[in-house]
Amino acid sequence: MPASAADRQRRRRERIRHGRTLVRVELSFDDVESLIEGGHLPAWDEADPDAIAVAILLLIRRTVTRDGVAARRGV
Repeated sequence: MPASAADRQRRRRERIRHGRTLVRVELSFDDVESLIEGGHLPAWDEADPDAIAVAILLLIRRTVTRDGVAARRGV
């Protein structure tokens, strides 16, 4: 059952309040395989959109922290 407009708006306001945004990204099978090969995603989660989203988020956070961006922004 699709979420109502009120539910979507409530979730949007909650994301904004917490400083987050929602982004949709289309990935190829090669992209997912790269996440698996890089050790960012377990092979058994290759078809799980939530697991892929978490893997990408953690990869971004590691990269940003490693490059010092998070330290400069106070994240």
